[in-house]
Amino acid sequence: MSKEFEELVIKKLGKFEEFEELVIKKFEESEKFQKIAMKKFDEIQQDISEVKQDVTVLKKDVTVLKQDVTVLKKDVSGLKNDVTTLKRDIKELKEDTKMLKNEVFNVIKPSLKSIEQKVDLMTNVNTARILNEQTRNNDEQNKNHKEVMKKIEQYEKNNELEHSRLNYEICKLKAHA
Repeated sequence: MSKEFEELVIKKLGKFEEFEELVIKKFEESEKFQKIAMKKFDEIQQDISEVKQDVTVLKKDVTVLKQDVTVLKKDVSGLKNDVTTLKRDIKELKEDTKMLKNEVFNVIKPSLKSIEQKVDLMTNVNTARILNEQTRNNDEQNKNHKEVMKKIEQYEKNNELEHSRLNYEICKLKAHA
């Protein structure tokens, strides 16, 4: 029994040694996995720290943006007031422009009448001079009274046409004033 027992013990010891080697191998693998896990854990912790820093920066940025929005709201409110004031000023300016336009027309209107009168006077003076000159020329060339009268009538027609044109131009000036 002792030999069999001894063989059995040796066999069991051999298995035990194999088991011990297996346990040591598994332990070494476990240490490798633990190192890898610790490395990954450290990386994750570093990533978490970076994310926390980013969140802190983002919170600060959001605070600044909120302040900027508040300032912008105040600026928009001021701009709305400025626009309202500008609209009122434009309305007043339009009224003032209309009033000035009427005043300018009232100043120009008598001048236009004066110009019209002067044009009439000049026309009448020129007509008399021209008629006088034509009469003299006709008397010297031709003493025939009928011809002179025809020329005078013709000249009056031409003069009336020119006078009508001047009146038309004066009316246009008045319309544009």
